[in-house]
Amino acid sequence: MVKCAKWKNFWKTNKRSAVMSIYEREQLRTVFGGALRPGGVAVTQAALDICAFAVPSHLLDVGCGTGETLRFLMEKGFEACGLDISSKLLEEASQYGPVVRGDFHDLPWTDSHFDGVFCECSLCLARDRKAVISECGRVLKANGRLVISDIFVKGGAENLKPDHSSGPVTLSCLSTLLKGCGFQIVAEVDFEKALKELAARLIWHFGSGDILKTLWSSDGCNACETGSLTYSLVIAEKTGF
Repeated sequence: MVKCAKWKNFWKTNKRSAVMSIYEREQLRTVFGGALRPGGVAVTQAALDICAFAVPSHLLDVGCGTGETLRFLMEKGFEACGLDISSKLLEEASQYGPVVRGDFHDLPWTDSHFDGVFCECSLCLARDRKAVISECGRVLKANGRLVISDIFVKGGAENLKPDHSSGPVTLSCLSTLLKGCGFQIVAEVDFEKALKELAARLIWHFGSGDILKTLWSSDGCNACETGSLTYSLVIAEKTGF
């Protein structure tokens, strides 16, 4: 077991960097594995089972990172594309399929372009969640599906700002945002076990679970103090734009 100081020193060194830059650090990625999120492609497969996209549907992965989901979708026979802000991560993702460097607040595609959009453990990094969800809706075809898997705050945190502060929010906050952007939630699946398993690996490596309060927010995710964390898959259908 590594002493807690290991995590404190790691975060002290990287706290001024963007969160996506931290994902580039080999020390952290060693703990996460190929997919930089809880549950990995098992959560992606669960989403595919629910959405039942026809092959070859045109799918977008925003915040694609190293391209684990992109690889998975391409192997399934889909026409997939990845977007990320990190040039370094995109270098790796590009070996699996087409990628674009860009900001998910302003997607570089025309309206009604994709059958589905995946946003896996990246929406909580947004400075404006409403803008990201709206952009995902814009590039989706009518009745297209938005797949969100993310870390959330459960219980006692309804005062969290749903729009303009990064970090986890409650599922009810997300639901409100989705409805306001013309989406209807069609499925919610709990993956808290996957988050706990990841937390155990992080504690084993760094000697502390504090990373869960800091990793998914550029401001240190102070809001996480008001409730415990969970991980969920949310699938929403575009119903009106």
